Amino acid sequence: MRRQNCSRERLIALLQEKAAELGRSPRIRYIKDDLRMPPYSMYYEEFSSWNDALEAAGLRLNLVYYSRGDLIRKLKEKSEELGGIPPRVVDVNNDNEMPSAATYRKIFGTWRDALNVAGLKRFGPTKKVTL
Repeated sequence: MRRQNCSRERLIALLQEKAAELGRSPRIRYIKDDLRMPPYSMYYEEFSSWNDALEAAGLRLNLVYYSRGDLIRKLKEKSEELGGIPPRVVDVNNDNEMPSAATYRKIFGTWRDALNVAGLKRFGPTKKVTL
């Protein structure tokens, strides 16, 4: 159903159907992975936030609170899991046990800042080599 216009009522109905399928309120990552669902950006455009969309659908909000220390610890654990390589946004967003990259951006400002605070330095931009 990608990039198709949906009414507010249809967006709500699809969220409710997805919740029934999952047995819980869906997280954004479950919507991203399901090609039968409209893109989550449509929910933001219509409802302003994911939790506002869940609330409009009569679903339980996905509220998980992480301290800065929890977030740093989880980043370091993910890095260890990846063999000492700092995790990328996609690594975090594809791991259902990790807070989303958006959570890190909200708390630390940018993804790079979150990595820096955790002591995980990304490799710099690649340089063009001319021969």
